[in-house]
Amino acid sequence: MTPTATTWSPVRKTLAAAGLSALALLTAAAAATAAPVPAPHPPGALGTLDPGFGTGGTVVTRFPDIAAGASGIALQGDAIIAVGGALQDGNADFLLARYRADGGLDRAFGAGGQVVTPFNLVQGAGGAEAVAVQKDRRIVVVGTAGLGTDTEIGFAVVRYRPDGRLDRSFGGDGVVVSPVGAGGDAGASDVVVQPDGRIVVVGGANDASGDAVFAAARYLKDGTPDPDFGTGGTTLVHIPGGDAMATAVTLQPDGKIILAGTAIGEGNVGQQFGLVRLTTGGQLDPTFGDAGIVVAQNVPSQGKGGAAAVAVDTTGRIVVAGLGQTPAGQGRSG
Repeated sequence: MTPTATTWSPVRKTLAAAGLSALALLTAAAAATAAPVPAPHPPGALGTLDPGFGTGGTVVTRFPDIAAGASGIALQGDAIIAVGGALQDGNADFLLARYRADGGLDRAFGAGGQVVTPFNLVQGAGGAEAVAVQKDRRIVVVGTAGLGTDTEIGFAVVRYRPDGRLDRSFGGDGVVVSPVGAGGDAGASDVVVQPDGRIVVVGGANDASGDAVFAAARYLKDGTPDPDFGTGGTTLVHIPGGDAMATAVTLQPDGKIILAGTAIGEGNVGQQFGLVRLTTGGQLDPTFGDAGIVVAQNVPSQGKGGAAAVAVDTTGRIVVAGLGQTPAGQGRSG
């Protein structure tokens, strides 16, 4: 089994099944301390939609002639950057929108608050998946795009100036599409910008044996692969047991890199949380788990599972969230 980079993309598959046709955002009222909330919830209560954002707490943004779904979000000062792609399989166009704090489109960004970066149609591509904002307010967006053939796909990294224009100091035209692993079958799922400005991108790829593995690539500020990371700028990590794909990344305070995602269990049975820690040079950290790798299931041989997000708390503990199962076989977030 050697799935494409989008095999484990539950967010995009769910959006497609629901037939959504716009980027949508919502916010909830928040406060520093929790308080009892009476039922029914009055307007403005904790955990309810924020009436000061959009229309009753919700914003829907349509892109002309494109059925679209949002996949990532980041803050740019007091503005909100949302990214996504078309729900049509094979459409790799990157879609961006920037919103003011009140939910209105920021007309100073792109064309009326929106940016579309076109890519050639190619099977397995799915548009933008994640976004990060640099300290200088430049915007880094990642996903999957074609490598110039009808079938091969790789990591797509695009950097934009703060106003939504392509940053031509990155890759020559603002766009870098890189082959990762073997067979031209790789895709990016998440991105983080290091304090020194280098860009770490993670996702899935195939190794030389054709197995689907965790993949990470690091780029210098100008978009070239970082020769000090892994092998020529890329690291592939095979999770023992079966196919795997990284879907999230974060940094520890010491610069070590945490990847989280989904891995097939031993004997190709069930799906599990997969966690990998890399050194600052992109090598597996032997002080973490089993030679740099941790896998976990909340139910033995669970049919569905996997990590979707990862964070490091103030004490240095790693918190992972995703999909698990109850003993009865029902899927649950956890």
